Amino acid sequence: MEGVVLGEMVKVEDCVVCKGAKLGDKVSLTECFVGAGYVVESGTKASKQNLVELEDLDDDEDGDDTEEEDDQ
Repeated sequence: MEGVVLGEMVKVEDCVVCKGAKLGDKVSLTECFVGAGYVVESGTKASKQNLVELEDLDDDEDGDDTEEEDDQ
């Protein structure tokens, strides 16, 4: 896995691990998605989880990122 940092004794089965992710020691993941740059703490055991930073998600749900202009 290029661009991914793995700790010791890591087990990853049927997962997508994005570039820049870091998996600590003794992590066990099955059928998980690990987002870019996400840090999985040592000892984590997860199955069928999406591990992503929520701050990376766009807050604008309608997709319109234009700002309103003040009429002067």
